[in-house]
Formats: sequence, structure tokens, C-alpha cells
Amino acid sequence: MGKVREDCLICPYHGWEYHYDGSCSKIPAQPNQPIPAKARLADFHCKEAAGMIWVCLGEPTRDPPAPLFLDNADLRLVSCGPYHYQATALRAFENFFDFGHFGFVHEGLLGTPEHAEVNNYKVESYQDGLAFRDVNLYRPTAEGVSEEQFDWYVLRPLTVQLASQGVYSGKPNCYTIFFTVCPLTATKSVGLMMFYHNFDSFTDKEVRDYEDLITYQDIPIVN
Repeated sequence: MGKVREDCLICPYHGWEYHYDGSCSKIPAQPNQPIPAKARLADFHCKEAAGMIWVCLGEPTRDPPAPLFLDNADLRLVSCGPYHYQATALRAFENFFDFGHFGFVHEGLLGTPEHAEVNNYKVESYQDGLAFRDVNLYRPTAEGVSEEQFDWYVLRPLTVQLASQGVYSGKPNCYTIFFTVCPLTATKSVGLMMFYHNFDSFTDKEVRDYEDLITYQDIPIVN
């Protein structure tokens, strides 16, 4: 709602105009009257990064998280979402790296009930967060089941990135998924996903449709 004109935010209700610092610069209904000092909006720090606008409600102590390993391969971006959850942001965030549910919630896509075991993967400190390395997943294929290894990186309390291990060396058909969750209320949240890949055999629409399918299988469970 509203619009931006000449670096001012214009209210859609009465046409009041506000500068980027929150101060009101115009009240159309009273054009010749002094503008009260209290006629202002609260302003917050914001920054564009990873194809998203990040807002800090306090004083920022660091830059927003940036996707990893994008220089290692010729990857193209597919934006997925937004995905709306009737659940806390932490619950939606945790679901993205809950390795034990793949064979049940995503049976036939990300796993099978017959291969639901989770190996003893490595947990390490990584930059500002944690890394879960060498997570073995058993992926259904036309020939049966293929064992593959993936890594997850927790970059912030509500931001995580999955990496297929081919990303590190720029192998064909590799990908990495950057996922962040924004709290809306105490019981509602929204997730945004950036899918970077170098698939030759899938279009961007097919990638997005696949991620939609996976996420919409998760949402009723998470909710």
C-alpha cells in the first residue's frame, strides 16, 4: 500500500508524505499549516542483500547473512516463496534441517521410510554459526536409492543454507539453497528461499514447482 515519489513515502489514506528519516514533509489537507513534530513514522535500519530487504528493529551489529559458495560454480538463481506458516519462526526454521522427516513427509522425493536412518554427521563452528557436515541422505532414483552427502550451514538464528557437495568444486548439477524465516507474530511466520543451481535438465519453473511441492508438504506438519 502507498507509493514512493521523489524519495518520499506517500500514505494511501490521506496522502501524507514522509522522508526516509520518518519525518512528515506534507499534509495535503492542511498545506499552509506547520507540520507537527510528532507527525512522523518510526524508522528502522534496512539493507538489501541476497535479493531481499533486511530490517533491523534495533541497532545492527553486523551485515545481513550472505549466501555461501556462489563463486565456486556458474549458478543461476531461482527465487521461491514466500511460504506462510501458522507456526513460530523457529519451528519453520528447524524444519529445514530436520533430517529425520525426509523419508516420511517427502516419501519418494527426498527419502524413503526404509532408509530413514540419520548418520553421525559432523557439527562444527563456522564463521558466525554452525555447520552440519557430511549428512548422508538416501534419495529415491529410477534405479532405486542413491546415497548422497550434503552440508547445512546455520548462518543466523533464522537463516540456514543447504549445499550439495558438488558446489565446492563447481561440478555440474549442483545446487545450494539459502532459506530464511521472518517472524510475523508469535504464532505466524513467512519463509523465503533462494535456490542457486546449474542444472541443465530443469527449467527455473520446474525448480520452483519442485520446491513449492516440498515446502507445501512440510507446512501442514509444521503448522
